[in-house]
Parts: sequence; structure tokens; C-alpha cells
Amino acid sequence: MTHDELKEQYRQGRITIDVSRAMARKFYTRIPMSLIAQETGESVIFHKMIIWLFYLSGPVLLVYSLFLGFRAFGAWGFITLFCCPLIYFLFSVASLKSNTNPVWISMLLVIAAFAAFFGRTHSPVLIRFSLAYLFSLWSLRFVYWESARLLRIFVLRNEKAYAYLAKYLTIHQRGQQA
Repeated sequence: MTHDELKEQYRQGRITIDVSRAMARKFYTRIPMSLIAQETGESVIFHKMIIWLFYLSGPVLLVYSLFLGFRAFGAWGFITLFCCPLIYFLFSVASLKSNTNPVWISMLLVIAAFAAFFGRTHSPVLIRFSLAYLFSLWSLRFVYWESARLLRIFVLRNEKAYAYLAKYLTIHQRGQQA
């Protein structure tokens, strides 16, 4: 399929383009900018900056939430030391699946933010722990989801990118299962 046919069929809604989320994340975090520009004739520095920002913020916020867990729960904070990284790891595995999106974790994050700003709480540290941990999970999901979305847009916009990345794309006729 030519690039023009791909764009037209996608625009008409006759096809879907699936991109491996793991491959998309690796594209933005591991492939040098110079190689991308050389192969596609286009710089995706802004896309890379967005992905790197959230790629780094997830683990940083996880560590920060562990610290806050000890402050919020005292001696019982050691439970967060085991539970939070385990849930983070399981969430990262789930984030690789193409049928997951950041809607549910976004809603939890918004609820926690409303509780922090409008609610009365006896433990502000507990709210900060919740916000930091939920934002670390949200960042993790966002990295994979947004990487795939940005790569799909890049391939639709740039014919050289389509040629360079075609082997990593799965194109389905609308209505067919993956």
C-alpha cells in the first residue's frame, strides 16, 4: 500500500493502524535523533521531549511516593515499599497492551486532585502520597499510549517515516479483529 493510499483510507475510516507500544516507546527513547532525521528527513524533537518528560517522571514520582508512604503511614510505610513497585510493574505490563488507555487512571488522578484541593483531610501527606503515586502510574501509561499515538501521526504525515517503520505497523480493515 502506498503512503497516499494509507492516508486516504485512514482518513476515510476504512483502516486502523496499530503500532506496538513497546516499539513506539523505544523509537522515542532509544533511537538517536540524528538517525531519525537522516531516515525520515524530519526532526521529532518535540515528540521525544514529551515522551522523555513522562518516561523519567514515572520512576521519579514512584520513588517520591515511597518516601511519602513512610511519612504518611509511619512504621507501616514498609508495606508501600513492596506494594507500590509491584503494582507499578504490573501496571507497566498492562500498559503495553493496545486496548488500554489512560482514562481510568486519569479519572483516579482527577479525583485525588479534587480531594487534595477541595477536600478537608486529616493527613495532607497521605493526599500527596496518593497524588504522587497515581501520577507515576499515569505517566507510565501515558508514555506508552502517547508514543504509539505520536508514531501513528508521524507515519501518516511523513512518507519516509512510513517506509522506514512499515515493518512495525499492523494495518487492519475497519471491523476486523487484531
